[in-house]
Order: sequence, then structure tokens, then C-alpha cells
Amino acid sequence: MLTLQLSALNLTNVPARLRHGVEKGFAVCSLLFLPASEVVWQGNILAVYAVTLLILASHWRTVLALLSATWPVLLPVLVAACSVLWSVDPQLSLYRTIALAGTTAFGIFLAIRFSAEGQLRLLALVLGVVAFASTLLSLLLPEYGVMTGPHSGAWSGVFFHKNSFGRIMALTTLVFFLLLMGAREMRPIALSGIALSIALVLASLSQASLIVAIACLTGAGVLSAVQRFPRRKRLAVLFVGAMVAAFAAVWAVQREESILGSLGRDPTFTGRTELWTVLLEKARVHPWLGYGYGAFWRGATGMSGEVQQALQGWYPIHAHNGFLDLVLELGIVGLLIFLVPLSIYGYRTYSWGIAQPFPLCLWPVMYLLFLVLSNLAESALVRQNNIYWVLYVAAVLTVNRQQERLYETPRSYGRGLL
Repeated sequence: MLTLQLSALNLTNVPARLRHGVEKGFAVCSLLFLPASEVVWQGNILAVYAVTLLILASHWRTVLALLSATWPVLLPVLVAACSVLWSVDPQLSLYRTIALAGTTAFGIFLAIRFSAEGQLRLLALVLGVVAFASTLLSLLLPEYGVMTGPHSGAWSGVFFHKNSFGRIMALTTLVFFLLLMGAREMRPIALSGIALSIALVLASLSQASLIVAIACLTGAGVLSAVQRFPRRKRLAVLFVGAMVAAFAAVWAVQREESILGSLGRDPTFTGRTELWTVLLEKARVHPWLGYGYGAFWRGATGMSGEVQQALQGWYPIHAHNGFLDLVLELGIVGLLIFLVPLSIYGYRTYSWGIAQPFPLCLWPVMYLLFLVLSNLAESALVRQNNIYWVLYVAAVLTVNRQQERLYETPRSYGRGLL
């Protein structure tokens, strides 16, 4: 019976062009849902995961072969599932772990069906739609697209908060910048996308997003230049770049107060340091395994309620630092289980990307850089129903799969599966 069901679901019986068109349409719609998962009916998200599992079932051999080589990427999901045993809210942790598994499955789907360039083009389409829709909403219906109160005047677009909007626009800037460098036929569109996304980052008044965007564009430009150097000279170029970055960091630290003042920020980073101090005290209560996946932030209930009381009037819904949130939920063990594979795959994505003649191949390593930088002031690590976790899984698995394809057919890269 199971064999018959899988045979019925086997998409390989569908003509290749039609099959890929359907999968591309599904990917675009799903990626549009994920950034807006806060406002989209959860039934839509569940439907995305159900269809994803059906697609993966029809390619189960490829999935198993890929995961057997990249299984460490699944360890955070496993720890999240185990955390149900010690969670302060087991039911909530179980629900969110199931959603995390679905989110991870969608990342696997992107990795097995689209090349690195294919994923970039999908993201350009999706994020371009988000940017355009946010612009229209903020201009035509400012009561929905522009924030009031403490953040009055800051654009939030189709998101609830300016920081979420600024972060996704910083990612949009990176995506269009890589396309500008590597896809000649898309340069007019890429230039328009860069101009619009930078304008929206500025309109969001999110200084952290602006800094992340600048850092990622600089990194992408440097690595693209390094690609053109002979292998023996690349290390020297990177060393010079690292020294320049180190001197810039020292200069910035020495002038911290004046720089923050010019950006309209105080030394507490808009209260973040006070929040982090309170949260570190809470983390010391359960340092090794945390409070359970997705179980720390529960509004006025439990520990998050105590945090709100301690801050006297500020009601945060996350730690404004993805690494600290990971410690709160999965402890030091969970943080290490995420950081060790991140370091390994970060090196692999860099080695693979820098060895290719295509700037588009820098997408996986640049996305990992974006993920790390954006989580220093915001929180989007190992999150269910979250586009950032999807793209992390896809980036890591794509490099592994692309390496295998390049080994088998050295000239088969081109536009991959897109």
C-alpha cells in the first residue's frame, strides 16, 4: 500500500519542464508565506509543509544521500525535540518543534531542487514582491505600513515592526547585489532592486539593518574580487582585508559614543544591554539545557513575565540576540550544537564559493555571514515558520549537493535547475 501511495506521488512521472514549473511556483508562494507567517493563516503554513513532505517523499533517495553527508545541520532540530522532556511548557515546545521540522523540510526541498543561482533568482522575485508591496502599503495606507508611538515615522511595510522589515530589506539588498555582479541579463532589475531595498532599509530607521547591509555588501564585493585572483594570492588579499576590518573595528570602538550619537543611539543600544543583563540572569537558572524550545517567551507568563516586570514598561518578545535566545531555549548545549556545524559549514561554503568563477556561487557563504551579523541585534536562529532558518538549511545542503554535481559533471553548473 505504501509503495502504491509513493508511486502515485512520484513527480518524476510528470514532464521535467512542467514538474519544475510547478515546483518553482510552489517555492515562490511558500517563500512569500514565510516572511509573513505572523499574519498568514497557519493552515497555509501547514499546507506548505504537507506538500513539501510529499515532494521529498518522491525524491527520498536523494534526500537520504544528502542528509547522510550533512546530518549535523539537523542536530538543533533533534535537540529541540528532546527539549520537550525538560521544557517548562512541553506542549508548546512540541508544537513548535513540529513546525521547526516542517521548516527544515522546506529548506531541504530548496536544496535538492534548486541550485545556488536558482535560489537567488527565486529570492529576488519573492523579496522584490515584498519590497514593492511594502512600498505601496506604506505610501498609500500609512496607518498600516508606518509605525506610530515610540517608533513614529519608521516604515514597517507588510511587517508588524520596523526591525523585521529592515532586516528582510537588508537581505534583499544582498540578493540583488549578488545578481548584479553575476547575472548580466538581470542588471537593470538588480540595480532597481538595490536602490529600492536600500531606500527601504533607510525608511525603516533600523540602524542595525543598515550596518548589516553595508557589511554584507562590502563582504560580497571583497570575496568577488578575491575570486578573480590566482589561488596563491587569495590568502594574502584576505589577510589584508582582515587587517583593514580589524583596524576599522578598533577605530569604531574608540569612538563608540560619537558614532552611536551620530546614529541616534545610546551606549545601551536602545535598551538592549539592559535586556541582555536581565536575560543572562535567567539563563543562569537553566544554563545547560535551557527552558525548552520556544518555551521561554510566553508573554506575561513565566520567566518572560518576570523579564517584563524587571524592565518596567518594555515588553520584549525575544532577546534581540539570536544566540542569547538559543541559550535561553536550548542552553549552552544547544548553542554549541548550532555553532560547531555553523563553523564547519561556514568554511565549506567559503571554500566552495571562492573556488568558483561565478559571483553567484558566493550566495551560501554570504548568507551565513548575513545570518550571523543580523542575529547580533535581532533574533532569528533555529526558528519555526521562519525564512531565515529555511535559507540556512538550503545554503548548507546546496553546497554539499553542488560539490557532488560539479565532481560528476564539471560543466553542468550554469543555471543549475532554474
